[in-house]
Amino acid sequence: MASANSTTQELTSEDVERLIATLYAPGPPQTIKRAETNLKQIQKLPQAWQFADALLGSQSQNSRFFGALTFTVKINQDLDSLSDADIEALQQRLIGWLVRLVGQGEKPLVIRKLCSTLVSYFLHLRVSWILCIRQVIYSLINGDYVPENAIQELQPQALNLQSSQRLAALWFTSALAEEGARCESNPKIDRPSQIMASLDDAVDLMRICIPSTRDGFIAASDPTVTQEALRCLQSWIQFSHRTYVDHSTLIPTLKSLIQPTIQCLVVPHSFDPASECLVDLFWSFPAFASQSDYDTFAELVRGDWGQTYMAHLQDFSPEAEKFAKLVSAYGTAEVENLARNYEKYQSIMPTFHSLITLNGYPVEDDMICFQGLDFWLRWAENVQDALFEEESTSEPWMQSAILHLGRAVEAFRRKIIFPPLDTWHDMPGEDREEFKSFRRDVQDLLQAAYPMLGIDLLQHIVREAVSSLENKAWDELEANLFCLSSVSDAIATGAAEDSTLKNIFGSKLFATLSDFSVDTDKFSRQRASRETAHLTGEFRSFFERYPEYLPSALNFLFASLERASVDSGQRMSLPDQLTVIDAIEFLCQSCRKFLIDQCEKFINQYETVLAGSHLSTVTKSKLLGAIAAIIQAVPWDEAKRTYLERLLQTVIVRIKLAIHIHDQDPNSQDEVAQTIAVEALNNLGGVAKGYQSADDEPIDLDAEPSPANFWNTGPGAGLQAGIVECLVTVTRIFGRSGEITDAICEFLRVGLKEQTPGPFVLLPGVTCNYVTFHGLDTPRLDMILGTACMLINSHNSGSSTRIDNEAKQIFTHVTSLIVQLQDPSTDPEIAQACVDVLDSLINRYNNILLDPETLHTLQSSIKFALDCLNGPDILPKRSAASFWAKLLRLDSTTSPKILKPLILSTGPYLSRVLIFNIGGSAARSELDFLAEPLRALVFRMGDQAARWFNDCMKDPQFPGQKVDEKKKSEWISKIIA
Repeated sequence: MASANSTTQELTSEDVERLIATLYAPGPPQTIKRAETNLKQIQKLPQAWQFADALLGSQSQNSRFFGALTFTVKINQDLDSLSDADIEALQQRLIGWLVRLVGQGEKPLVIRKLCSTLVSYFLHLRVSWILCIRQVIYSLINGDYVPENAIQELQPQALNLQSSQRLAALWFTSALAEEGARCESNPKIDRPSQIMASLDDAVDLMRICIPSTRDGFIAASDPTVTQEALRCLQSWIQFSHRTYVDHSTLIPTLKSLIQPTIQCLVVPHSFDPASECLVDLFWSFPAFASQSDYDTFAELVRGDWGQTYMAHLQDFSPEAEKFAKLVSAYGTAEVENLARNYEKYQSIMPTFHSLITLNGYPVEDDMICFQGLDFWLRWAENVQDALFEEESTSEPWMQSAILHLGRAVEAFRRKIIFPPLDTWHDMPGEDREEFKSFRRDVQDLLQAAYPMLGIDLLQHIVREAVSSLENKAWDELEANLFCLSSVSDAIATGAAEDSTLKNIFGSKLFATLSDFSVDTDKFSRQRASRETAHLTGEFRSFFERYPEYLPSALNFLFASLERASVDSGQRMSLPDQLTVIDAIEFLCQSCRKFLIDQCEKFINQYETVLAGSHLSTVTKSKLLGAIAAIIQAVPWDEAKRTYLERLLQTVIVRIKLAIHIHDQDPNSQDEVAQTIAVEALNNLGGVAKGYQSADDEPIDLDAEPSPANFWNTGPGAGLQAGIVECLVTVTRIFGRSGEITDAICEFLRVGLKEQTPGPFVLLPGVTCNYVTFHGLDTPRLDMILGTACMLINSHNSGSSTRIDNEAKQIFTHVTSLIVQLQDPSTDPEIAQACVDVLDSLINRYNNILLDPETLHTLQSSIKFALDCLNGPDILPKRSAASFWAKLLRLDSTTSPKILKPLILSTGPYLSRVLIFNIGGSAARSELDFLAEPLRALVFRMGDQAARWFNDCMKDPQFPGQKVDEKKKSEWISKIIA
């Protein structure tokens, strides 16, 4: 078989046809792939022009299609290489083939492709082809190519084309607009203007193809032609939308086709393309249609045609859905007019209500309600905008709009009720997700509507919720609670609102859902429980104001977890667990001071929950943190210690279990033991995070440093000692685990954030020992060094105790790491962390950094910081810039015998690094932070810095060699000034 590798003399059009036949015939994939590859290579050959021409005369439709495709490929790649005469000849051949194939009754596939080829020719021409549509039409009428200079004005009688000719002309006209809308702007060739120059010809063509209204009847026309004309119009509207600003004066001629398009809706065969065109218009380009167009459409909907469709909406047929989409698009475009001119359009408003009140569940039965939702969302937004513009709600139009909105919200409140269990389970997964998405959109509507509907909506939802609770209608209860959660952020804090909320939170809601003896419809009941948990978290501010409702709410939440942990039939998914635990966490943290007397009870409930194995690690950790938050609010340290010892006993037991498993069989069971240890440490961290002081607790910035206290040296010290012992043992056994490292560091950091002594604020030596225990081979060493930074920074303020011994140990350890690391690029993350530690020492512990006894250690650190600043890695470079800026800004009285010689000795090289970076070596994004050490060096060294900078710029390796000496000198002068 011939291939593209054959010589050009050997390759014939017959060879190409055989490859095309192979491409489209059934066969081995490798054979088809080889044929495809060879054909693509052939299309790149110079003689591909001739092959394309020959293929269009083939007896095979596949070959003719490939011929048109090859012309397109060659035009896109090689048209510029043709002479003007060849380009004109190519136009003649393409139009000639189009005319000939249309006359031969060619299938649409080839004709459409050839029309697309002609459009590609138009878009790649070096000169304008202004009369392209007219030339194609005249050529079709003439039966052969008609030169452009022989074309006259397009007269109505000249458009007396056969259906096949009209279709070809429409396909070319459509492709011209579609490709024109996609082509990129070019300052040399204004293609949109060239295309718009043919707009009148396009409109004349579409006008004779779209049936017109005569004496109340639609003139007969070929259905296929009408459909293509409407699609063509849609393409031109989209194109005109893009070019509207530059060609707005030409648009009216196109607008004249909107009225005939609306009339086409009543003709069954043209309804689909007409509705698609109008939906696109109403949604994307509403300003294109005139008020007269909108009123014509409204009359049509109100008339017999519209009412016929309305009567069959419940069928949920494809036609009904298209009608609903069309009406919704119209309403969205006209929403402001419909609302403000409510008396004029009152008769059409029932249409929009009908879209959302059909029987059936969304997705499963009813897709029409989605169209209605789009409209009512826009309606709510429009009314809300008017309200925020300080228009009075007493305006008649506003009152009418709010009434309509209230009716719509009530309809959607019913629509979001979950379908029965068997129906829900039969729905495909994607349908379930779409139903949930519908509910989220309704949530947006509720949030938009609440500012207008206000307390009336809140009272109605609560009444319905209480009623459904009394009737044990769980799905209805869930829907009402969902609505209530949706508007939680919009509800004002007032007596009327609180009184209404008391009706639901003071009802039997929590008690009923906590009673698991009620076995009716478990699945729906669980959904209602989940939404109740979410609702409780959303209204935590209510419980802060009315703490008397807290115990019943938390008892319900704990009971839900307890039930899920012991009953596999009530097992919760992870998202459901998190919903419940988030609510518990919110309430315990924000209302901790009201729950002190519940500590014992909640610890008991936690121990019951822990007995089950069905709750996730995250859930257990968060639950521990929630209880710890209540313990933190207990005013007596001794009581706190008692509660914490009991709470932490579960954690310590798990840690001991991990150690025991490891000791029994360290080889085969180490992964199991490590998993248990990580979980236990995360739980420990959960307790520590929960125990943190509340955000609203006052902090005394002028307080004296805390003396030895209850938790470090008093009765609570035993609790801390137990924690430290666990940390030390776990580190010794599992210290090679990155997860263990992360968990321990997270725990230590919680204590370092605290401002007052506490059970998790460990002595500085504990953190220091943990940091210095680890070497370069430790996973997540950067996390450990970051914890060291937090330790030092937490003791950097004047009110905190100094930790010179610990700071010195950490400094010595970090410098040893630096010596081992040598090159910062070996591990940029660790390099950055090391420099960050050095940076943290500068403010309060510079006496350690600049200690004469450790001068050799300092020199290695200084060199390392310079290497980071000069290196390619942005994070170490950023940290090194901060370090040098702080070091250079130290007071001149700070260790003068060390600091001054240090700066004088490193100044030239530091200057070189900075100047080379700023002169072109650094990225533009790095210049801001590199400017800080440069500025600090100038302020400290003055003229000496200028001399260093000047020497650097004279260096042959300076990256800014194109900058002349005068500009360099000016730059240095400005910097120094």
